Amino acid sequence: MIKILKFGGSSVGSAEALRRAAGIVREELPAGGLVVVSALKGTTDRILEAAAAAGRGDLPAAQGQLAALRDHHAAVA
Repeated sequence: MIKILKFGGSSVGSAEALRRAAGIVREELPAGGLVVVSALKGTTDRILEAAAAAGRGDLPAAQGQLAALRDHHAAVA
């Protein structure tokens, strides 16, 4: 039997949430398995907002969204 765990959104939205997810992985998959981690909470929305801003020619807004994404991921890491 293969067990697959998938985490995304708020379950990987902060450093504490990532720690909880890691604890679940250690408990559920002590001998290994497959873990899928998708985008951090809010990432997809920010990417869409950046794309929309770029599409309407608002480069500063698009760059601001990308900077916010970079800062959020750095803070969580």
